[in-house]
Amino acid sequence: MLHWVELTSAYASQTISLVELRASAPMLDVRLFRSASFSAVMVVGAVSLFGFTGVAILLVLFHERAQALSPLDTGWRMLVLFGAYVLVAFNAGRAIRRTGFKAPLTLGLVLGAVASFALANQGPTTSFGDRWALFALFGAAAGLVVAPATAAALASVAPAQAGMASGAVNAARQVGSVLGSSVLGTLLTTTMVADLPDRLAAHQIGEPTRTAVQAAVASGANGAQPLPDPVRAAIAEALTSGVQAGLRVNGVVFLVTAVLALTLIRNRPHQH
Repeated sequence: MLHWVELTSAYASQTISLVELRASAPMLDVRLFRSASFSAVMVVGAVSLFGFTGVAILLVLFHERAQALSPLDTGWRMLVLFGAYVLVAFNAGRAIRRTGFKAPLTLGLVLGAVASFALANQGPTTSFGDRWALFALFGAAAGLVVAPATAAALASVAPAQAGMASGAVNAARQVGSVLGSSVLGTLLTTTMVADLPDRLAAHQIGEPTRTAVQAAVASGANGAQPLPDPVRAAIAEALTSGVQAGLRVNGVVFLVTAVLALTLIRNRPHQH
């Protein structure tokens, strides 16, 4: 079934490419992707939302499920990340005018990777006072990438194709956002389920409770009865291991994309 879907998708992509190539006014001129700089910007745009969306989901689940915080307590912690993002994205235009696109894009991806790897060291008992700076760092890193990526996409094409480039980078972001939540979310779930038996054993949870807990977690069921402290601690530790795995993968993705941005994107500062 999966092979059939892949073949169908490939055929559809080829068909769309042929139609766009023959159209007098294509919605997306696929020849733009002949430019290594333009293609790299599309990847950067996708990765920026891959990380921003995926990491936000991981952190929300960590606070609510591993640290048992309320939605309100989780929200004000996440406000640090989103606030830093808004402030830096708002002022990113000044950096572009001074340095061009390559520096903020590369720096943002590297800082995002550093923040992701550092956040992967947090545990269920880690206080927010020890982590708030990392939240701000990741938000600032995302702000350095998202806005400059649009400017870089527009500068990679002729002025007549600016609207097309803007639409393409926005589409890439949407794809990245979906992939971030699905890939990192799936990684969290699979890692948690795989790690849970060892966590339950470490807390000396015996049968049949151990099997029942593993089955409930694997199915996503929420019991009506409060869990014993050892079971709750084991689940929190297993979920934390899933969050840590997702953050590390995001860090690797950001670092690889930073190399791509540094080597392929054309640096074209705006003229005063």
